[in-house]
Amino acid sequence: MVIKNRTKRLSIYRGLPGSGKSTKARESGAIIVEPQDQWACQEGDYALDLTYGEWDMTMAKSYRLVDFLMREGYDIAVAEVLPKLEDVDPYLLLAHIHGYNVDVVDLHCESLDINESRSTHDVPLWRLQVFQEAWEDWDGTHYKYSKISFEKAGELYDALLEGLINVRDPILCKSRG
Repeated sequence: MVIKNRTKRLSIYRGLPGSGKSTKARESGAIIVEPQDQWACQEGDYALDLTYGEWDMTMAKSYRLVDFLMREGYDIAVAEVLPKLEDVDPYLLLAHIHGYNVDVVDLHCESLDINESRSTHDVPLWRLQVFQEAWEDWDGTHYKYSKISFEKAGELYDALLEGLINVRDPILCKSRG
């Protein structure tokens, strides 16, 4: 059963491929958003070329979907690698705009070999190593929008949904002021 209620919860499950993000998201009972699965083929392979442009388009679609679900009041579970703290920011901005409570959960395995064996996406070990090297643990304090005005949040929101900015944009990545 999909939850649609007044508490409005966004759960973000971060972790390397094979860490259990999708499993946790399914257990939440919320609508699941998995950006990487937009590129799944019928045969089970992935057609995603991890060039910057294609990934930006994929994430922009994810943000628009999350925005739509939030406007409808659904509980949402995002399951994605999101290795850098700043990668979570667009989702936090949407939650801020829509008045959602947010839980960010980092999921880890004991070794990359375990991640590789559990991954349903056949992610090669070298890619897992890249993700692991880039990883920043969630500490519960990272949120760059807590001090911005509602007007500024609205401008960022409009730009985010129009695809004019992305998770690596200087507007989103500037330090808290």
